[in-house]
Amino acid sequence: MPFNTIKTELETKQVELEKRITAISKDLQKQHSPVSSEQASERENEEVLNELIAEAKIDLGQIKAALKRIELEQYGVCSSCGEDIDKKRLTARPEAANCIKCAA
Repeated sequence: MPFNTIKTELETKQVELEKRITAISKDLQKQHSPVSSEQASERENEEVLNELIAEAKIDLGQIKAALKRIELEQYGVCSSCGEDIDKKRLTARPEAANCIKCAA
């Protein structure tokens, strides 16, 4: 897959994640119900939303790092051992910073 295609894919994922983070953040700002039995359910939902936002932020960081590697012409090179990352791995995980050997 050409780097331009990968870059476009990563940029699209970045926008999607930023939108997701914004939407989840808005949901977390909603007022709680005055009914105590509903508040327990709302708090459980908040825990789930907090986990989702944390995961999205991790993914977003990885995507931004991959875009930076493309910009610096270091994309596709393992950040641990310096070997080329297999094209199949990059196709499956375009944000991958390490070859499969170093990622294990």
